[in-house]
Amino acid sequence: MRREFIEFAPNLPVNVHYHSCKHYPIHWHKAMEIIYVVEGKISVNIETETHVLKEGQIEIINSDEAHSISGRSGNNKALIFNIDTGFLNKYYDIENMFFYTETSDADVQKSEKYEKLREHLAILLCELFQRSEDFEEFIEDTLVELLYHLINNFHYLIYDEESLKDNEVQFERYDRIIKYIYSNYHNRISLQDIARREYLSSHYLSYGIKNNVGYSFNDFLNLTRVEEAIKLLLDTNKTISEISEELGFSHTRYFNKHFKKHYRCTPMQYRKKHDLSAEEYEAMKKYDTLPISTALEHIANYLEYYPRFHSENRIIKLDIDLIGNTHGDSWTTGIEAVYLGCCKELYSQRKMAYIAQAKKDLNFKYGIISDVFLKKTDPFAQLAYWEEMREIFSSLMRLDIIPQIILDDEGIDTDLFIKYYEGFFGEDAMKDWPIGAFKDINGKPDLSLDPLYDTTYMIPLIIDAYINQKEDMPCPALFDELSDEEIDNSVFFGGKGLINKYGMKKPSYYAYSFLSLLGENMIDKGDGYIITESDGNYQILLYLYDDKLKSPGIKDRALKKSGMRTMLKRKYSINLSSLPDDFRVISYNINEKNGSTYDNWISIGAPKALTGEELKLLDTASGPSVKFYNAGKSPVFNIISALEGYGANLIQLQKVQKHL
Repeated sequence: MRREFIEFAPNLPVNVHYHSCKHYPIHWHKAMEIIYVVEGKISVNIETETHVLKEGQIEIINSDEAHSISGRSGNNKALIFNIDTGFLNKYYDIENMFFYTETSDADVQKSEKYEKLREHLAILLCELFQRSEDFEEFIEDTLVELLYHLINNFHYLIYDEESLKDNEVQFERYDRIIKYIYSNYHNRISLQDIARREYLSSHYLSYGIKNNVGYSFNDFLNLTRVEEAIKLLLDTNKTISEISEELGFSHTRYFNKHFKKHYRCTPMQYRKKHDLSAEEYEAMKKYDTLPISTALEHIANYLEYYPRFHSENRIIKLDIDLIGNTHGDSWTTGIEAVYLGCCKELYSQRKMAYIAQAKKDLNFKYGIISDVFLKKTDPFAQLAYWEEMREIFSSLMRLDIIPQIILDDEGIDTDLFIKYYEGFFGEDAMKDWPIGAFKDINGKPDLSLDPLYDTTYMIPLIIDAYINQKEDMPCPALFDELSDEEIDNSVFFGGKGLINKYGMKKPSYYAYSFLSLLGENMIDKGDGYIITESDGNYQILLYLYDDKLKSPGIKDRALKKSGMRTMLKRKYSINLSSLPDDFRVISYNINEKNGSTYDNWISIGAPKALTGEELKLLDTASGPSVKFYNAGKSPVFNIISALEGYGANLIQLQKVQKHL
């Protein structure tokens, strides 16, 4: 039997082999096969065509395509991926759909679509080899991405006719027609039959098939029949006449004619040349199986930004002595200042309510305000404006927020302003401004737009920058501000604010919130964690950070929202020695899958504006998840935390008060 049956492990719709091949005879199977040459050259015969693959090149063999493989150099090495088409069909109907690659010259596979294909294959190999926690889920996610990458870039209809990519109606029409031909080639179908089905003229359809498929209707139909003939010639004992009739040829003479046109021999000659017993067939398979790990080394460059490759997937074990292990470094919790925005926009109970909540959550001291002064007016006009704004400053100071004013106009009479400021708040008011009444900044903070500002990608970046480079931390803006740049979305548009226009807290808000809850005494810090203490209570902040987060590849993945979660995952096992008391443990967790306003918005279709019901749902679903449990006084207390996706986990150990 030349039909081979590919077996897949439970819950694994793909397998991979690494071979050095001398010869593998003609065969076919239901699974899709992708060949990736790692070293040397091989020759792949697929039905009527022969392709020579060089190092780094890829060939796709579709379901039930007859093919054979031969080595063209003694040191060839190739990865063979078999993919379960039944799994792929759950996401998109690919029955009678074909994918092609181009191998005609050395540089043809250096384009971006081929690089992305190699990256998907490298990730599959990595997950299959490492078999880390939840690797089956990551394999399925990658296969779905691979499927749509193939449909959008390697579909047989856009292989030669790229323009079909942008014409959805035409693409679907010719995809439907070709599928019909493949499903009915054994019947007496005609161009006229299909034209009637598609409500087209025969002349128009004939031109369209020739233009988009590369063959006339009759040539394509007969080529399909001839290629299917291989399986009947080699896998059955049917006569040539019976095969001809089964394929839909009106006469054996036509079968012979078209077969010879493509294979340069008659069907009978082909059968005699390639007919093998089961024993002979197995004996002709000549290849060496190589260790998968060595293949991974060859293609590791495609895993450079894949967070689950190598060390990022390890369990990090921490042994912390709470009593004897302190750094002794001074540590100030919370952020010092927050940019609140334009003064006149704060004259709103709604915004002041958000500021009051942010003061509690973020524990900042100074509120930076812009546009306090009217431009090009006399002092008395400014005074009238100040009267109107007095309530804003009073409200801020009642919240224990010290206003800082941006000076961005040389014509401002600051002495006059100070005089009236003291008049409103008393002569001693200025002493409460230890760093001065005015913040000497040239204009507003940088409010440039970047889609990443809305995502959970910001959480580990903010936390790591705060812990390790606090002096260089930019002042965060509390609210999204519109800029002169074009904005194509009114809900999330890449603003730097911690709160969007609907008052929803973005993931970056919670990064600062977690930081504000750290204690003033540092016990330990390291790769992706910090442990602090305050008044006998302990705080553990875990976050997924790696220098690779700054790379373009990771940024691209952070913005990719096609149903596939980010591949970051890390597990911590924390042993706390000398736990001195009984504690109540509170764990806050936020990441892409849990509590992110932005990701929840994406999940409901990223509407351009929100209805009241949608806003209510997002408010309910967004924010860190919270868990409570107890930790009794003990020599060693263990905490397990698994982080997934861009995010963070804050664990508070609050000492239980003893009641008499």
